[in-house]
Amino acid sequence: MRIQKERSLLQTVAILGTEKGNGVTHLAIMLGNYITSKLLKRTAILELNRSRAFLQLQESYGKNIKKETSLNYFQISQVSYYYNVQIEMLGKIYNEEYEYIILDMGTNNVSNIDEFLKCDIKIMLGNLKPWKNKVYFQYIEDQIALGYAEKIKFVVQSGTFVDICEVKKAYGIDMSSAPFEPDPFLIHGCNFEFLNQLILR
Repeated sequence: MRIQKERSLLQTVAILGTEKGNGVTHLAIMLGNYITSKLLKRTAILELNRSRAFLQLQESYGKNIKKETSLNYFQISQVSYYYNVQIEMLGKIYNEEYEYIILDMGTNNVSNIDEFLKCDIKIMLGNLKPWKNKVYFQYIEDQIALGYAEKIKFVVQSGTFVDICEVKKAYGIDMSSAPFEPDPFLIHGCNFEFLNQLILR
């Protein structure tokens, strides 16, 4: 009974980008470090995409990484990073007694949208630049049509305050702007509130 109760405390967070290069991995690392260092919760970030960014991260940190081979993971500042994760591996990782698991889902595609919608907290990261906003608008409209929009936290990687207000009013959704943070491992206190709001249900 105790084990079941502890496992029920697990919170899953999915971050999905509308386009490649929107900053999903950056936001995932930033959020993972906030949850671990500020909230003192055991956290893992899973790379559920084909970018191989975590392997580059592993190589960059070299000897500072505690490396394990059973599930392709390593640790930086007490956050566990799992790379090359397949859907069928999720159950095993979910049973590792983490309190938060963040799924870095990369760019939206058919293979990962179902897993995105299963998570407790769903974050969709897009761009409101004039030459990129149509893609984000389409994703928003798709989620509204499916009836999921109210359960998703829409985040803007680039967009003005006026743009965000107009989109929120037009679609009736929750939307916020991701703050500038040059190093996702060293988070400024002024960004804590944004990160905390992301994980509130």
